[in-house]
Amino acid sequence: MSDLSPYEQNLLDFVYVLQQQPDLLTPETKSSLEDLLKRLPDDVDEISNQITLWYENHPNIEGAIFELPTNSSERGAASRKTKMTPKEAKELIENAIRQSKTTKR
Repeated sequence: MSDLSPYEQNLLDFVYVLQQQPDLLTPETKSSLEDLLKRLPDDVDEISNQITLWYENHPNIEGAIFELPTNSSERGAASRKTKMTPKEAKELIENAIRQSKTTKR
């Protein structure tokens, strides 16, 4: 059982989708997300809220998140047992963006 907050779960699901489906990030959405990343606060709950507002404007990404199984063992948070820091949240998103750049052809 996970001790993650819904905010942490949301962030991990978002990163999981970006890692599993990097083609969802077009150059425009990638640039928009990178701009958002620069302005994210140092609060995990607020980071999650801002990421949610961002992906609500990107239906392909939002749809992929909503299609994730409800069982957390099949989602991005399966192996996480500790609370997430704001720095970790930002690094996870940044790494997912960077990985999507290297997987695109």
